[in-house]
Amino acid sequence: MSYPMTGRPGVQIGGLEIRADISPAFAEILTADACRFVARLAGRFESERRRLLAVRAQRQLEISSGVLPDFLQETREVRNGNWMAAPIPKDLADRRVEITGPPERKMLINALNSGASVYMSDFEDSNAPTWRNLIEGQINLRDAIRREIEASRGQRDARYIRNVIRLQRALEISGRAVLFASFLPPAWLAAP
Repeated sequence: MSYPMTGRPGVQIGGLEIRADISPAFAEILTADACRFVARLAGRFESERRRLLAVRAQRQLEISSGVLPDFLQETREVRNGNWMAAPIPKDLADRRVEITGPPERKMLINALNSGASVYMSDFEDSNAPTWRNLIEGQINLRDAIRREIEASRGQRDARYIRNVIRLQRALEISGRAVLFASFLPPAWLAAP
């Protein structure tokens, strides 16, 4: 489902400057509280994100020059220690059948009706990370979690799997549609 864009770019919401169109449906996701939350996260973690990206770039230069990856010496005690991870949450214990796909409405409906134990909604590799796709994906996941997702023909979808997992690991991708304190927060916080 595609939502008509009626809003104007350049709107201030919760400490963020939204530099892309906002439809009424998008406004349901981009609430003042949600934007304040993103602004707090961006403000708190941006310097560390940039530091980690610089470390990553330096490490890539080392690997490109022939240095092989290895474990950090300062973590040897952890690796050799006698410890155990927490048990897997019950809802994720049975992942024998798992589907990964884009957060498109039709894909969600098909995946949720497939009988799979888990659906992992991928906002990166299987999705073109445009402003529209990312915000519509958030709308689709919200509707799926609320059990309100509808097919385009208007029929209510009645069968759902237990888990919808949002896969977003793009530390390195900065967004272009949201501005916070004169910098572009990472896409995983604010969408490109």
